[in-house]
Amino acid sequence: MIGYVEKIIEEKKCFERSYSEALILAAKKIKKSEIRNEIHQKIISSLKVGELPEFLVKSSGKGDKLSLRSISSFRASLSMRSRKRQLSTILPEWILDDKVRSYAFVDKLGIDRPLIFNSHIKFSEIDKGEKIVIKPVSGAGSRGVYLVENSDNILDVRNSKLLGGWKSLEFSIRNDLKNGLVKNDDWIVEELIYNENSLEKPSRDIKFYCFYGKVALILEVRRYPSKGYCWWSASGELVNTGKYDDKVIQGDGVSKKEIDLAAAMSSEIPAPFVRLDFHKSSERLVFGEFTPRPGNYEKFDEKTDQLLGDYFLEAEGRLMDDLIGGKKFEYFNQFLNEIDINS
Repeated sequence: MIGYVEKIIEEKKCFERSYSEALILAAKKIKKSEIRNEIHQKIISSLKVGELPEFLVKSSGKGDKLSLRSISSFRASLSMRSRKRQLSTILPEWILDDKVRSYAFVDKLGIDRPLIFNSHIKFSEIDKGEKIVIKPVSGAGSRGVYLVENSDNILDVRNSKLLGGWKSLEFSIRNDLKNGLVKNDDWIVEELIYNENSLEKPSRDIKFYCFYGKVALILEVRRYPSKGYCWWSASGELVNTGKYDDKVIQGDGVSKKEIDLAAAMSSEIPAPFVRLDFHKSSERLVFGEFTPRPGNYEKFDEKTDQLLGDYFLEAEGRLMDDLIGGKKFEYFNQFLNEIDINS
């Protein structure tokens, strides 16, 4: 299998290299000024960012202004951010990835969040409580998340399925750990947020794609009776992104006040991007968690990927301007002084 994969990789590289070299050669050979920009623009749009030759990039800075927008990419930006993390760079958005620790920062901002009843405990230590959420300390994509109205009425969020009782919950959690859906027997127990006091109407998830003080996209998620999704622009318009196109629902939307809240929160974090996830009941918008790298981000269509890529680059610029201008990020620094970032 390894040899087979290596052969395909080499063939792919050779194939792409041949086409890139041919396109770059064509760009060099174009002499007629009346068609040069049009051809150069098409070639730029077809090349990956690492394939662009210096002479084309240089041309984008001249009066004729070839656009480099096609190389903006949310996928590439998040992937590079992950590479920075591998290089032992301490990234603010990843410090906030810890669900329990992040609440200390949210408290400084005065944002509504669920009450935590227990954290970092084994499942066997959890009491059969009522109106609680049981979720892993480290997890994503609703894996291992259970809403407990009482010991006989429990919702498996990931599978949008009501469980018969606590025995069924024990069995499901054992399977989560056995199958690797949840890595560690390490759990949080917190307040349940839902609509109309009915487990069959759980709160919807509202996920704000925030780029240092600006909201670009909002994802509204229904978890029960079946999973459904709805995308909104920051101006309140329904949009398609290429993700979840087969599971679209009629969303409730969010208010300008809620969008402004998410934008203001993200402006207190010295990072170009972080997703802010909330629970929205009929009565309140409650903070859930920070997500530094959304799952399956590669599934956005090209238009959305470029749009979010531009938001990312613009956010980096605004952040750098603020840092050079002396912005202190007082809430975030107070939070850092109170935690052990290596834990």
